Amino acid sequence: MTYQSSPLEIELDNGQKVNGYGAVVGNMKYYGGTMSITPFADMERNDLDVCIFKSKGFGNILRYTWGVIQKRHLTYPDVEYHTVKNLKIKSKGKTYIQADGDVVGQLPAEFSIAEEGITVILPKEV
Repeated sequence: MTYQSSPLEIELDNGQKVNGYGAVVGNMKYYGGTMSITPFADMERNDLDVCIFKSKGFGNILRYTWGVIQKRHLTYPDVEYHTVKNLKIKSKGKTYIQADGDVVGQLPAEFSIAEEGITVILPKEV
């Protein structure tokens, strides 16, 4: 409850800059099981979806979480959603990046789709 988030500056691939206090970047619609923060993301497309949360504070984190659970967060006036080929995120303060629940680095960072992905073999549906 005492965590002080640093403001983020997110630069989209069209040059647009968006400020916020949290962002989720993904190419899949589900996050943490059945939660869908980037509901229009599709890993078969060659792009990324980013959901930007523009307000800070513990109360807003609770409101955003409730909005995600209720599948209404994209209707909030302080939430922006974009589909991009790449983006850059920076912060003046020390800000960590997490992937799948683990810290994997810190800002600044650039996000894009890898040109060569991995091949996954799945069983046929019965």
